[in-house]
Amino acid sequence: MLVFREMAVRSEVVEGLQSSPKNAGSVIGSKRLPPSKTLDDLMRCILVCHDVLRINGKLSGSSQDELVMMEMIEKEYDCEFISRDSDSVRVRIRDVTETFTILKVFEFSSDRKMMSVTVKREDGQVVNYAKGADMMIKKKLENVYAEEESLINQLNSYASTGLRTLMYAQRLLAGTEAEDQVECKYSLLGITGVEDLL
Repeated sequence: MLVFREMAVRSEVVEGLQSSPKNAGSVIGSKRLPPSKTLDDLMRCILVCHDVLRINGKLSGSSQDELVMMEMIEKEYDCEFISRDSDSVRVRIRDVTETFTILKVFEFSSDRKMMSVTVKREDGQVVNYAKGADMMIKKKLENVYAEEESLINQLNSYASTGLRTLMYAQRLLAGTEAEDQVECKYSLLGITGVEDLL
């Protein structure tokens, strides 16, 4: 059984739901990250970049990590994955429902250790959202400044306590970039850690 434990967004507050703090800066209890543009972008990334379906109102998928993250987001952040078909995905970020047109999905594989999806937002902006192992996402970041370095150190701290970790990133694209070589020049959004209670 997987349980959500930690999440951090760039230089913002780190949370530790259902868990005692395992490192400096962690917060116990049900404290949540404060609203911000970066947090909203992280929520979009998690809610758009996955293989989960909603069937008869319930989340269903083969990845327990994805299901745990979706359930946590719905419970703690009032954000929701609504639906997905071959052409689009609908999500709710608090009071606003957003529809993304799916342009291309780069599937997860054990070799790639990441997945990404290129979508068009309702305002016309094309975005590639990515998630994956830190060793894959780190080398695809456009810049690693102090904020990113701090987040990477936090992820290493999560991993050292035995949590399964993921990095989340995005890249805003010009229309001509929307086809293939888009999995690079990412901006890091956040990190998560889940615990396997086997």
